[in-house]
Amino acid sequence: SMFGTAQSAVTYDPVKVFPSIEGVATTPFIFDFFYNYNALGQGFGYAFGSPCDGIAGLSCLSNGFVESSIVKYVGAGSGMERGTVNYLADRLNLHPGKFGEVARVTFVAPNAGSFNFKGEFSAQDDSYGSTIVGARNAGSFLLEAALLSSGSRAFDFDVDLTTGQSVSFFVDRNGNFLGAHAFDSTGLKLSVTDLTSVQTPVPEPATWALLITGFGLAG
Repeated sequence: SMFGTAQSAVTYDPVKVFPSIEGVATTPFIFDFFYNYNALGQGFGYAFGSPCDGIAGLSCLSNGFVESSIVKYVGAGSGMERGTVNYLADRLNLHPGKFGEVARVTFVAPNAGSFNFKGEFSAQDDSYGSTIVGARNAGSFLLEAALLSSGSRAFDFDVDLTTGQSVSFFVDRNGNFLGAHAFDSTGLKLSVTDLTSVQTPVPEPATWALLITGFGLAG
């Protein structure tokens, strides 16, 4: 070929690294919950479990008392439906808690660079109510929107990050309390691409020779 092979961009997907048991490395993502933007974490009684609440085909980080969870479909095929909730293999289901616990997936930059965040939030419950979905970086909102029944909210944006800086994606119950929050299962499909990992193709030696010869003839 005229040019050498370009290096493929490095892409991260939280579905691929979501652990099926507690303690499995999840780098570069953190899966947790927070209340009024103060992290609750697993110390609030959350635990990874597979199967999730005894349901085959699901793996989850959950707290049964407040009913908040992050769930991954791990069965065969493209997904499954249980009750009114749809689980798809290409996304995580985030569910806020009844007392205001917000489900969150956070990307922590493993290196400095420019990162592209692309994906969507989607209503995954046939009886979906309403939620607030969004993304935050350094205390500022990159995205904040209301998600209504059968709706979705796509996003595609770039952020420059230093090593250790983060972007968090969250689902809030939008004021739904007790029973009303029970239908707020929200899908998060996310792909994070390290744009600085893409290298410009370099001409191979034979191509350089032709280019140099061409420059000489042109001169």
